[in-house]
Amino acid sequence: MASRFTKALSVLEADAAVDGVYDAVRVRFDTEEMRVWWENKWASSGSPLARMYTFSEAPAPEELLAAFCGRGSAQGAFHTNGITARRAFFERVGLFPPELRMSQDTAMWLKMAAVGRLAAGSLEEPVAVHRLHGENRMFRDEALNQRYELQARSHVFEWAIEQRLGREALRLLVEPHLHYERERRAAERRRKRFALRDLPWLIALGARAPAVAGNAYYWRYVAESVYIPLDVAALSKAKRLLLRRRS
Repeated sequence: MASRFTKALSVLEADAAVDGVYDAVRVRFDTEEMRVWWENKWASSGSPLARMYTFSEAPAPEELLAAFCGRGSAQGAFHTNGITARRAFFERVGLFPPELRMSQDTAMWLKMAAVGRLAAGSLEEPVAVHRLHGENRMFRDEALNQRYELQARSHVFEWAIEQRLGREALRLLVEPHLHYERERRAAERRRKRFALRDLPWLIALGARAPAVAGNAYYWRYVAESVYIPLDVAALSKAKRLLLRRRS
């Protein structure tokens, strides 16, 4: 849009202490289905995101992290298409985290809100457009998108510890980290429990058909089955099976 940088530049030029500016971004829907899905996603919470990426009110820069974490009266979020930041700010915070498969932008904005001063620009008039279509990953699998969102916030919490951020920032960031770790560890426990049931069968297969020992996939399967501490009962069962096969 022609006014993409107008408001942002005026804010940055007026205050050297401001590290970046966020403006509203309009959402363009390719289909009616997409529009209905998006509006239903946000309408129940009363979030301004049902209309566009913006905030219901402009939080002070020092309160932006809290707003991102659902604290305070300001509701909403901003989009990558509406961010303008000083180069020195990126150099201070770091670039987008490549180890995340999704929600790298969420991680970046949380980091910026935690250590810098991001100010509101144009919150009512959008300066850019975000196109929402059927191949958007967040539309194809919303549950997976939510897990990646938690993962990004967990990443920021670990980063905040490394950066030795203050107690308030850690307090705000820890809850999604705990949610993510709880889900990840629960899935890990389920994986170990079910995988360890395969271990006796794999050992018995190796005893019955020693040739499988030369197969790389077999050993990968074994390695996955003994992921982290082995279950003593499963090992005892495997031992009994092997002894029975040999007798």
